[in-house]
Amino acid sequence: MLRSPFDRNVPVNLELQELLLDYSFQHLGVSSQGCVDHPIVLTEAVCNPLYSRQMMSELLFECYGIPKVAYGIDSLFSFYHNKPKNLISSGLIISSGYQCTHILPILDGRLDAKNCKRINLGGSQAAGYLQRLLQLKYPGHLAAITLSRMEEILHEHSYVAEDYVAELQKWRCPDYYENNVHKMQLPFSSKLLGSTLSSEEKQERRQQQLRRLQELNARRREEKLQLDQERLDRLLCVQELLEDGQMDQFHKALIELNMDSPEELQSYIQKLSSAVEQAKQKILQAEVTLEVDVVDSKPETPDLEQLEPTLEDVESINDFEPLFSEETPEVEKPVATVQPIISCLLGQKEFGLQKLSSSRLSSGKSRRGSQRPFSTSWTGTPRTFRTCWFRTFSSPVGT
Repeated sequence: MLRSPFDRNVPVNLELQELLLDYSFQHLGVSSQGCVDHPIVLTEAVCNPLYSRQMMSELLFECYGIPKVAYGIDSLFSFYHNKPKNLISSGLIISSGYQCTHILPILDGRLDAKNCKRINLGGSQAAGYLQRLLQLKYPGHLAAITLSRMEEILHEHSYVAEDYVAELQKWRCPDYYENNVHKMQLPFSSKLLGSTLSSEEKQERRQQQLRRLQELNARRREEKLQLDQERLDRLLCVQELLEDGQMDQFHKALIELNMDSPEELQSYIQKLSSAVEQAKQKILQAEVTLEVDVVDSKPETPDLEQLEPTLEDVESINDFEPLFSEETPEVEKPVATVQPIISCLLGQKEFGLQKLSSSRLSSGKSRRGSQRPFSTSWTGTPRTFRTCWFRTFSSPVGT
């Protein structure tokens, strides 16, 4: 929030007042070195406290080296400038400032200071009131209706009505309104509100943020590792003093480290060494993650739904089972690739063999006319079964 050097038109913060004077002298083109070699006329509030005037005089004389200074009230200067010459007149001055308004009576050309009045209503209250009115009327533009824009509207588009009621009657007329209304456009951006990024751009932004976080964490770990390594080296140097028999220097070093015994030193060295080793491993792992893109390449497996056998196909395996022995050449396929197929087919064969067993035991004969009981157990190896299975599908059913 901006701070003001004034409190109800009275200067109270001389540090900020000095900045304002620097800007004023620079803007006026005062180029003298080390001082302002010009008499100054400075306006002040009505009935300005003596302490405030004293501090302002001290600032002007000691900081700027001003030779002369005169104080006065700006509204009185304006009154004497605009009154007819060589004519002592009386009047009533209404001086409206930024934070307050003064009512000054003039009797026979002199200010009646005892009857002056101050009203705590000025330009800042008018701008704030206009801001609240427009925010209530246009709630969708709360952020754009700022106090600085309201002050701009007051300074450039408003006036003081001589007859307030008559002015209201004029503005009630539609024709007068259309001819005298001021229409203003707030700053507008054609870009739609919200995010217009595509999914790829969002993903790329998330990856960039992730990389930045990883780099930041890695930098912090490296800094912490460096500090721990320096402390560990110092502790190891102290331990070497003990090994070399330099007991006096060793005890002094323990006191500096706020330790009581060599055992405590050894314990701290072990803990710090473990922490340093873990930090190094984390840094190495982070570097590998950032520099190497790990791609998991898995072998393609055939679609199980396409190779899933039906119950009739499994039943036909028993007919062709005697035609193939374990010496039949095997199909060269990786075991790891077709292992899920083997498990699936074994389950299907087991189910089909149970069905066949129940039907053949009821008839007492096998399909080939033999009287041997049908066995549901599988004596071959998985690779032998796989060979029979693929050859069954490749052979005509009628053969």
